[in-house]
Amino acid sequence: MQKDTELVQFEDTPAFTGRELATQGQKPQASNAVVAVEQSRAIAEVQAAMTVAQMNPRNEIDAQIRILRSCKRKSLAEQAGYAYKRGSTMVTGPTIRLAEVCAGHWGNIAYGFRELSRSATSSEIEAFAWDMETNTRVSRQFSVKHWRDTQQGGYAIKDERDKYELVANQAQRRVRACILQLIPGDIVETAVDECDRTLKGNDEPMEDKIRKLLQSFESVGVTREMIEKRLGHKAEAIIIQEIVTLQKIGVSIRDGMASREEFFDFGGASPLEKAKKIYEKPADEVKEPVKAKAKAPAKKEAPVAPAQVEQAPVVDEEPEEIDWEATTTSASSLPASLNEKQANRIVLAMGTDWGSLAQAKTEYASYEDMLDEISAVDGMDWRSVASELDLTR
Repeated sequence: MQKDTELVQFEDTPAFTGRELATQGQKPQASNAVVAVEQSRAIAEVQAAMTVAQMNPRNEIDAQIRILRSCKRKSLAEQAGYAYKRGSTMVTGPTIRLAEVCAGHWGNIAYGFRELSRSATSSEIEAFAWDMETNTRVSRQFSVKHWRDTQQGGYAIKDERDKYELVANQAQRRVRACILQLIPGDIVETAVDECDRTLKGNDEPMEDKIRKLLQSFESVGVTREMIEKRLGHKAEAIIIQEIVTLQKIGVSIRDGMASREEFFDFGGASPLEKAKKIYEKPADEVKEPVKAKAKAPAKKEAPVAPAQVEQAPVVDEEPEEIDWEATTTSASSLPASLNEKQANRIVLAMGTDWGSLAQAKTEYASYEDMLDEISAVDGMDWRSVASELDLTR
């Protein structure tokens, strides 16, 4: 005999999810245990790295031998140094590629960069290099604006990949500086000299390399005069770093990745003349006020003795040459952030060819950073130079 079974319905039991506190203006707190575990793990990693480094100290002589051996590779030597003209001085130095090789063979060095924070318009970055054997750490903190400057004007960067590439490009320069500050300077200088010897070689004279370079550019319509105008000196004075740079430009032109006009002047005017033409006032704007002053009727005055009459100044109908740097402004009135035209005027006033800095500008976070480095090399304070210019025009 079957018994009747009674069906009992249970009400849904509410589950605590933490949303109740959020709706009341409270936020669920993270577990202190998880935070403590992460801190302990990070400390343990640092201690382990330092312990391993101190148990295996570097042999400086062997490290230098390995660095010089790597510098004998032509592929590394071609990327080991940079060179560009600043005023009347040729600026050269080791690139990040050579710095990375030196750090790898020197040993017990950790280096890199990380993004500390990001806003809608900029990123805060820290570049560092850490010698775990001596516990010496060098770091650089800087801001990278999500902005790209072009000859037609700048624009904000929206794509995430473009932002990363911009940040990485700016950070690598600081990483290089951090690495070179840890490794002894004589080691780096020896490596640079070895790379120069590798590039020069003994199989082909420098004159033949220059001649082949000029012939290769003639095949794409670039003359010797155009190359000399870009470099700022005669072709006979070309150094090996400039040959490497020009070879890369020639490959880009022949492959169709860039046009000749992007690197060489086909208009006949130098970069300095072009910059002055941009900022100097047109002739008609200067003539008009001068002519108006000449045609203005003389003001009637009481007659005076002939001895007191002074000859009126002769007004030249032709406008005087306008000094495009003549108007002055105080250093405190400098704009908070310089644009390309303002930085261009300051660079020209410091006696530097802006055309030679067009490629280098992309390696700086801002025009102020570029001007600070120029001031450090030339021994000239760019802010003092800017205080003598009218940057509002």
